[in-house]
Amino acid sequence: MKNTLPSTLRPSLNAHLLEQANVPDALRHLIVDISRGCKYISYAIQTTEAGLAGKVNQFGEEQQKLDVVSDGIVCTFLAESHLVRSYVSEEQREIVELEPTAPYSVAFDPLDGSSLIEANFAIGSIFGIYEGDVLGQKPSAQVAALYVLYGPRTLLVYSTG
Repeated sequence: MKNTLPSTLRPSLNAHLLEQANVPDALRHLIVDISRGCKYISYAIQTTEAGLAGKVNQFGEEQQKLDVVSDGIVCTFLAESHLVRSYVSEEQREIVELEPTAPYSVAFDPLDGSSLIEANFAIGSIFGIYEGDVLGQKPSAQVAALYVLYGPRTLLVYSTG
């Protein structure tokens, strides 16, 4: 059996990004802010009653209550970061403009696989981070991408290159 470090000795995401990943400060702060929002989503998944929200997303899919809650959480954390120029969410019809001089834009699905909630299958969040405006950029222009899987353990995977 592999020995694991006690949680007090494991590096935080912030420390890892600072020491190991050589990520620019603003991008590091944005990734950490997104991860904090995902902690709230993880809690919401455990505590929010499942079911339909009575709304439809931009693709005509019925939204789950957790879709709406998760979208609100992510939007709040992106706005409060002051690092996001604009964002686009699967749950909203339009690009949301925040701070015109901020360095990044974010495209995201706050709760991918939400139709599987009732079956208790894996669900997650997906993020693409771009410099400047998100509109018109190719996926290959991302400066970072993240996905978060929610389950008995919440797992965040990222790429910054």
